[in-house]
Amino acid sequence: MPVPARDGAAARDGGFTLIELMVALLLLAIVLVPFVQAYTSTTYATNDGRLQQAAVFVADTSLDQARAVSPSDLLNGRAPGTALSPACPGESEVLPAGDTTALSADLAKINLWESPACGATTTLFPFHPTTTSMDGYTFSTYWYVGTCYQASTGCTAAAPSTGTQAALDEVLVDVTWPQANVCPQGTCSYVASTLFSSKSSEPTFNVGPGA
Repeated sequence: MPVPARDGAAARDGGFTLIELMVALLLLAIVLVPFVQAYTSTTYATNDGRLQQAAVFVADTSLDQARAVSPSDLLNGRAPGTALSPACPGESEVLPAGDTTALSADLAKINLWESPACGATTTLFPFHPTTTSMDGYTFSTYWYVGTCYQASTGCTAAAPSTGTQAALDEVLVDVTWPQANVCPQGTCSYVASTLFSSKSSEPTFNVGPGA
């Protein structure tokens, strides 16, 4: 014969009340939210670093291609000028989208040869971006070529008023890739450059006997 439950026992065996369940879920959410935020931030930071490393690799590879060119050929197919003020009618240069603050500061230090030379049919560095696909992203490389003068701060577009400074050629690349909510206008950018002597060959010195 079943034994009748004592007063209060049935209430304890009835499980959680709705209020108790809501409080438990609230406490669980309070504990889990910081962990989710930390995981999300770490994931974004890891992805950002991976893309920046990929951009550096693309830029270094592009500059290695430029270093393989004879300095006397760097300006082939180009004329002094910019995309906004071409030396003669011809193909217009495509400018990068997104934040170009760093790029503009670097370009202001050199005399740009960013206009197709009249009658030129080829150029070593294209006026349109080249693309490289890595890790599911497309990286666009924009090429800039110009001349400058050696200065204590690096390179300057204006010739020095005193003394003699070496004339240099500069190849600059701007590697961009799309990344929403990270960089201005959804486009990130990495700028790198390398300098060349404007002389076709380096000077040689006779150090033999009787020199």
